Amino acid sequence: AEARQWLSELNLPNSCLKSYGSGYVVTVDLTPLQKMVQDIDGLGAPGKDSKLEMDNAKYQAWQSGFKAQEENMKTTLQTLTQKYSNANSLYDNLVKVLSSTISSSLETAKSFLQG
Repeated sequence: AEARQWLSELNLPNSCLKSYGSGYVVTVDLTPLQKMVQDIDGLGAPGKDSKLEMDNAKYQAWQSGFKAQEENMKTTLQTLTQKYSNANSLYDNLVKVLSSTISSSLETAKSFLQG
């Protein structure tokens, strides 16, 4: 249930939820990267000299698709980084509040025992 919540918060597809031992892990969405590799494979096979020749239109079409997938990855990473930063900040604030409360309780207990 907690892993599914992570999926929805990070806007990840169900394929990013993997069974691991007795629980689950959430993985990064590699779909844009896989699409980039497929697009490279789709360009054709190199010739006998290991060179792949293509016309300008085919190259431009491939490049625009490649850049679109690059932007998708950047957006996803930016979202993950922002969510991590927010969670880390929330954790830091919680630690500060708890630490302050413990210190205050300790001071109160000291004054009670001394008086």
